[in-house]
Amino acid sequence: MLPHVAAAGSVGWGGVLYSAQFSSLLGHGLFYLLLLRHPVAQVTPYVLLTPMLGVALGVLVRGDRPGSELWLSGAMMLSGVLVIAVRRWQKQRIRRAASTRVLNPASQNRSILAK
Repeated sequence: MLPHVAAAGSVGWGGVLYSAQFSSLLGHGLFYLLLLRHPVAQVTPYVLLTPMLGVALGVLVRGDRPGSELWLSGAMMLSGVLVIAVRRWQKQRIRRAASTRVLNPASQNRSILAK
């Protein structure tokens, strides 16, 4: 292993520094800040997009050409994230509607009197 380390050029060491600084420190640091401010269930769907972003960067930066299996798996992943996001949005709407009824009991009395 030591001969490979000694033979690593500036590109190799640049990759190591990039991985250590941006991917590890910055990426994980921002992730933990998100977890401090938001519930885990709210942050997780965006973490599931990481492989898709990696593929997109590979296509944009390196010129990779994704095949049909990759497009299919990407569509499946995005649809899963969409299902999670829509379910969360629906739950929030139900909670807001319930909290409005609890916070404003006078509107419930008016609706009963109107009947």
